Amino acid sequence: MSGLPVLWQVLRPLSTLLVLLHAVLGWLLVTAGAPPHPVHVVAAVGLIGTWYGHAAAVNDLSDVETDRINLVTDQQRSLRPLVNGSASVTRLWWVVAGLTLAQLGLAALINGWLLVAAVVMVGLNLAYSLPPIRLSARGGLAQLALPLGYVGYPAAIGVAVASRGGVTVEPAAVLTLAGLAILFGGRLFLKDVRDETGDRTTGKRTFLVRHGTRATVQACGAAVLAGLATSAVGLTMWLDRGSPVLVITVIGVAITIPLALRRVLVETVLDRQLLAIGLVGRIATTWLFCCLLLATARVAALPVWQGELLAGLGLATFALGCLRFAEELRRPATEGSDPAAVALTPHRG
Repeated sequence: MSGLPVLWQVLRPLSTLLVLLHAVLGWLLVTAGAPPHPVHVVAAVGLIGTWYGHAAAVNDLSDVETDRINLVTDQQRSLRPLVNGSASVTRLWWVVAGLTLAQLGLAALINGWLLVAAVVMVGLNLAYSLPPIRLSARGGLAQLALPLGYVGYPAAIGVAVASRGGVTVEPAAVLTLAGLAILFGGRLFLKDVRDETGDRTTGKRTFLVRHGTRATVQACGAAVLAGLATSAVGLTMWLDRGSPVLVITVIGVAITIPLALRRVLVETVLDRQLLAIGLVGRIATTWLFCCLLLATARVAALPVWQGELLAGLGLATFALGCLRFAEELRRPATEGSDPAAVALTPHRG
């Protein structure tokens, strides 16, 4: 049994933080950093947390049998309340109900139209995990649906926080966010590698189960690179200038993503596959971080050289985290710490 509170388990802070980053970027790109009301900021953070917690809790209810097969260590089970025994099915349904009401109330507090969006997103969570629709078991449909929740919805929340009225949405901002959504959808092709055994056993027909590892990795690479190119063009248009840091980051990501994906294919031990997948995720998040830094520099009206220096130093610091994964992958499979503990971050099945 996990010692963590049930609500904390379903919130899964690392994943919630990733969603928050997209909300901040949406706010920067669409509103040019228009100052939000402090109450709306607090409500937005709560809305994103309750939406993700709701999504994770519903998914846990749907995939409990699969998770019991796939999650074998205490560390892996620590954020799955049904599997680790810290909550019953009835209690988790009460958590779902509470999170539903909370997110609808928070959305209404921020903006009327956001309440409509929140209702749609509650429906998406249910449709993703539960029969009869259960998008998570319908091949590539999951990769099409989830970016709406991880990128589109938080960006809309970021816009709503800063604007009680209308906003002028620049095509460049839309193109940047669309590219990030495509990129994120590509990353999601790899989310089922860890769960393949349980998915096959329980009859869950994910893209990986339907098409195999090679096709899954190829689809991931194609979508990630397409999303990278699309968002890079959009961000360059939005900045209205060339950016050496942007160009260097795009080239670096475009080179290292295929190399990391190749390791997913060539590794025969699951833990090392997961480590390579963790590297893919880290590289992709480096690009998101680049977008955030450059957008922040423009909104802050920094001189170009200062903005580039800020972005360059920030990215260099962030990218150093990739070296941890590379170092682990260079070791023989029998050496070092448990790669699964390094590579895995909480995710929806």
